[in-house]
Amino acid sequence: MKWKFAILFVLICVVSGLSQTQKPDRDCQLKLYSVDSLVKANEYDKAWIPWSELRKKCPTLDERIYTKGFEIVKFRIDRVPADQKERGVQELLKLYDDYNKYYPNNPVPIALYKAMAMDHYKVGTSDEIYALLDKAFKNPSNFKDVDALHLYLKLYVEKQKAGDKTITPKNILVRRDALATHLAKLTAESPGNAKANERYADTMDRLVSDFETCETLSQYYGEVFEARKKDTIWLGVASKKLLDKQCVRSPIFSKISEAQQNLKPTSQSAYNLGTMAFEAGKLEDAAKYFNQSADLSKDPSDKAATYFTIASMIYMQSDKAKTKEYAQKALEVQPNFAKSYILLAQLYADAGKDCAKNDFEKKALNWLAAETMKKAVSADPKMNALDKMVKKYNEKAPTSAEIKEAKMAGKTIAFGCWINETVDVPQL
Repeated sequence: MKWKFAILFVLICVVSGLSQTQKPDRDCQLKLYSVDSLVKANEYDKAWIPWSELRKKCPTLDERIYTKGFEIVKFRIDRVPADQKERGVQELLKLYDDYNKYYPNNPVPIALYKAMAMDHYKVGTSDEIYALLDKAFKNPSNFKDVDALHLYLKLYVEKQKAGDKTITPKNILVRRDALATHLAKLTAESPGNAKANERYADTMDRLVSDFETCETLSQYYGEVFEARKKDTIWLGVASKKLLDKQCVRSPIFSKISEAQQNLKPTSQSAYNLGTMAFEAGKLEDAAKYFNQSADLSKDPSDKAATYFTIASMIYMQSDKAKTKEYAQKALEVQPNFAKSYILLAQLYADAGKDCAKNDFEKKALNWLAAETMKKAVSADPKMNALDKMVKKYNEKAPTSAEIKEAKMAGKTIAFGCWINETVDVPQL
């Protein structure tokens, strides 16, 4: 009988012990639920106390202690007086470190987050922030913050300009190349961010403009070409940089563009080959490549600009009908492409010798030019200076006396030739 009581006593102790050890877990679960609900409702102030207790008592209960905690701490930092912000930021940085400590396999790029928090709240030194970004970029697959890419390059350039002898101009080009290629990969993964990322790329280019010349770029790209010639994203970044810097006569520009075209033709690679053909005086080949570039382009503004290039560079001096055709193609894909209207207006105004039957028709073409130039102003109100050209064309058009003498008031003139437009003569 005694042994039965002994067993019962042991069981009671075990159950009692279990209930005591489980109680904190139950309390923490309830607090976690409360914190979760408060954060979802943006009640960050109310979430602070239960979250603080939760973090202290059960730091390994759930990752949400940290992911929700980041939001809570940031909220408090943004609302405390300036002289208290640094303490809040240090709390945030410690929270990032604790997250890594208790959940070392978490997917969050902690070093990057810490660097951006320090930069945003103006805490720590540039060297400390740079070191964190440098560490973060060791794992590029998690480096998806384009602001961080820009900051990383900016701090690197500043270190060089401040006298860091370990950073050469070539190092700057290597770093910029790596970051620009990474940005291009991010754009390929999220095409919806293309326009925004393009602005970041332009800003990054300006950071290193002092180090980029046709000579330095050609030398650098020439050194790394063999190792990168199968990397379509890198080829695109390199060819665009050479094109932007007007290094189209550089032999490496030709090699990069041809490699890109052979691997996977893009709007850019075709445009580059068109540019090279034009520079070599091979206008037929240039037109072929520019047309391919327009066909491959998904951006209406780029497509319109390429059609305009064909109109203004390839056919302007030799084929007015083709010039008009491509100027209108640009307008078909982008109706507010004002440059096409300006080009057409100039063509009409100068077409009297080829397309007018008499002096009256020659002057009447100025009405067509004026109306076309008005469309340019409507397409792009910033071009209101073109109103002067409209006035100039109208002044060159037939006067009331000339209309009366020619007995053309209220009549319509049909221009054939390459123009194929009609002009209504005003009533007197």
